[in-house]
Amino acid sequence: AADTNKARLNEQSMGIRLPADYHAFGTIYGTGQVLTHLNDEDFYSWLIASPGSACYPKFVSEFCWRMSEEQKAYDTGGLSLGVFPDPGGLLPFCLHEELYFTWKTNGNPEDWTVVVIWAYDEGGYVKTDLVFLEFLVQFLTGRFVIEGCEPWDSERISFEPEELY
Repeated sequence: AADTNKARLNEQSMGIRLPADYHAFGTIYGTGQVLTHLNDEDFYSWLIASPGSACYPKFVSEFCWRMSEEQKAYDTGGLSLGVFPDPGGLLPFCLHEELYFTWKTNGNPEDWTVVVIWAYDEGGYVKTDLVFLEFLVQFLTGRFVIEGCEPWDSERISFEPEELY
């Protein structure tokens, strides 16, 4: 319950309501690394931030700052993505190195679709028509593939709780 209360406080402080399936994930697992194993030694780690983490607002703020800087650097005025807190802007929930999993925050949070972004520039992102849990399942089972990522053994996925900072 403490994680749920903190999630609500984080939402209030950020002026937003997050998807229910994301809340449920955060309540069950908290913040941590999803490890997708390529073999016995190599793996990818995907940091999923819980909305109930004390550091969640900082995670969002750092993403927004980075994307704003890239908007300026790439002169991407015509790109229609936006960045939170702009209406419909991108809001992150997961990070792997320079790759973010975000939502396009249009309309009802239960309908927000995932955008995978690595650069705020044309060709630096992929829009999906999947909501949080649909995306997570398709991604982890290899039905949604990110170019440049080696395939992993979908039977060897683990989760390790970890705080953001």
